[in-house]
Amino acid sequence: MAPRRRSNTGFIGVRLRPAGHFAAEITAGGTRVWLGTFYTKEAAARAYDVAAWRFGRPRHEMNFPEVRSLTEAQSLSTEPLLRSQGEARRYRAGQRRIDTTEADEQFMAQWRRDHPGDVEATRAFWKEKRRTGERGGRESGRGRPRLKQKDTPSEDEDFDFSD
Repeated sequence: MAPRRRSNTGFIGVRLRPAGHFAAEITAGGTRVWLGTFYTKEAAARAYDVAAWRFGRPRHEMNFPEVRSLTEAQSLSTEPLLRSQGEARRYRAGQRRIDTTEADEQFMAQWRRDHPGDVEATRAFWKEKRRTGERGGRESGRGRPRLKQKDTPSEDEDFDFSD
């Protein structure tokens, strides 16, 4: 997989905030996790790398590939700016999401090692589904079922709403 495109800050997962600080975020398991706001783009990039190490991302997807371990990445990283209770809550929630996603990634890696036949069957299933162009969902191809015509009241019906 090709490395992700670096933002205008020059680092993956780092963007400039309107106030002049730098925000770091990472996507894991389809969820964007906010890592914090930092004074410098390098500090934000180091926070991204710590999260990337925790998720087991390859080195070419990191901002500082010369760092050799999670411990080294953590020692080079700084704490984010937490200027309000809301930011502190958001940071703690992000850290919980990282912990959960990290555990999920480890569990799935172990499951793939223990059940290689299931992994291959799943890949074959989705390959066949893409080849035939089948779509998931309901038979009609729509998300929600439509009401049958007889279930909807007609304009001619007279309803008595009195008790």
